[in-house]
Amino acid sequence: MLGKLIKHEFKNTWMAMVLIYVITIFLGISGAIFFRILNSYEILTESWRAFLNMAGFLGAVAALSALNMIVIIFLVVHYYKNLYSSQGYLSFTLPATATEVVSSRIIVSCIWMLLFYVSVFISITSSLFLMLQLPEFSNLCQGIKEFFNELAHSSSLGSFVGFITLLVFSAILSTFANLMQYFFCISIGQLWHKNKILGAVICYIGTSIVLGIIVNFISFGSILLNSFNDTESTNFIYNYIARLSVYSIVLILIFYFTSIFVANEKLNLD
Repeated sequence: MLGKLIKHEFKNTWMAMVLIYVITIFLGISGAIFFRILNSYEILTESWRAFLNMAGFLGAVAALSALNMIVIIFLVVHYYKNLYSSQGYLSFTLPATATEVVSSRIIVSCIWMLLFYVSVFISITSSLFLMLQLPEFSNLCQGIKEFFNELAHSSSLGSFVGFITLLVFSAILSTFANLMQYFFCISIGQLWHKNKILGAVICYIGTSIVLGIIVNFISFGSILLNSFNDTESTNFIYNYIARLSVYSIVLILIFYFTSIFVANEKLNLD
């Protein structure tokens, strides 16, 4: 039944999410075209060209940040409405357990969030590819080629690939943990008989403060351990990212099982 619920969730949300992905990729391509056209005008002074390049770059960053926020808001609102609003009555009357119903929403949301960052990666790489074709970036392009050529012939290729893999894996886990924090707070908010949304907001503020303190503790703890052990900077970064990955996994498990527990034992849709 879980598979059918996941399939149904994809059908309910694919149109909005695919539209966001298309906009994200289009943003990168159109931004690169803008920069190419801008840098082709010789009538612009260097100061104006630098100013417009910086403004365009900041605009692209702001647009991607806004799209990221839109994705989070869409998934969180969908999760709330589909489970804990009037639609929740229909969701929990399906021939499936509460665990399957909640799990399907969480799984689909995490997949959509992951695919959004894939679209961001495609957007940025396509933009860079178009930008590096400009004569102004020929030196940078040549430097990048030389860097990867040297890396491919060096013994550090394996460690470089391992570091990038760990970094990407940690970033994915952090993204899932951040998204599931919202789901966790929405679930905790259901324990309030009145003002459930207020309860979710208070829970989010409280958990954000606590998690911020824990992250700072991990950071300072890693720095202190590194100073005592006098390890290399590379090993320090590896260990720090590994600790953050474990931290994210623990958060994901706590948020997931708490959300499941509330749905199974404490659900109140009044």
